[in-house]
Amino acid sequence: MLAKRGVPVALRAFGDLGEPLPLRLGDPLEEVQVPPPALLLPRGARLLEDEAGRRAPDEPRAQGEEQEEPEDRAPFHGAPSLQSRPLVKVAPSLLSADFGRLKDEIASVAEGGADLLHLDVMDGHFVPNLTFGPFIVEAIRRITDLPLDCHLMIEEPLRYGPEFAKAGADVVTFHVEVPGDPARTFDAIEAAGAKAGMVLNPATDVRRLEPWLPRCAMVLVMSVVPGFAGQAFLPDVLAKIPLLRGPLRYPGDVEIDGGIGPATAGEAKRAGANVLVAGSAIFRAPDRAAAIRRIREA
Repeated sequence: MLAKRGVPVALRAFGDLGEPLPLRLGDPLEEVQVPPPALLLPRGARLLEDEAGRRAPDEPRAQGEEQEEPEDRAPFHGAPSLQSRPLVKVAPSLLSADFGRLKDEIASVAEGGADLLHLDVMDGHFVPNLTFGPFIVEAIRRITDLPLDCHLMIEEPLRYGPEFAKAGADVVTFHVEVPGDPARTFDAIEAAGAKAGMVLNPATDVRRLEPWLPRCAMVLVMSVVPGFAGQAFLPDVLAKIPLLRGPLRYPGDVEIDGGIGPATAGEAKRAGANVLVAGSAIFRAPDRAAAIRRIREA
């Protein structure tokens, strides 16, 4: 049985993994000691190599500091964060916007404080719905400087992922459930100029991500069955996030998508998510800025 609010999150929620995590979903992030995420920067932005606080390879550690990562653990991709804890970001999902006035819709959430835009790409095969292709992303890129986060719900991310990167996506995520070699898909997306990440469906074991986490600039945890907007939030998926932050030690952005609004954003944040995708809760609100603020501060 999957963990509920206030019940210790057990690794057995996703199989026979061993001992329960010493963590409750209601615990504040400070007690969880979540590592900082990689920053998702606007397209073209770069962090300096000598950011304050970065350690030179031969700089000694102060007494009491944590030990270095084991040598057999691959380094994580993505820019280092300047934050001491996950920076909460709100990503309005354009699938819920009015496409007849898309420019105005994007402007309204940009002015309202959105940190990035979430674009759901569906092919009618991996999921039963069909949305849009790279040419829409290219058009969106021309009218906003916000980072574009493309979630590919498609059967051929290796073939099409680079096209979305070339069209202007800053990060492209694809599903771990898709057959094929993820390494080739990571290579192709990154070669086309975007960061790459992976997505977990609600029923997928979080351990399937483990071999690929060092390459992920973002991990997207689906809190609804992908394919349609406006579904109810599935709280049991929250148990995956402390596993990412704890035993799997993932330091990058953890995004959650599906049923997120003021009533559910707080639970997701306490579990360890720091990128909150919201569609209906923002685009159906008369005051977009207020809706974004309520989700961010939940």
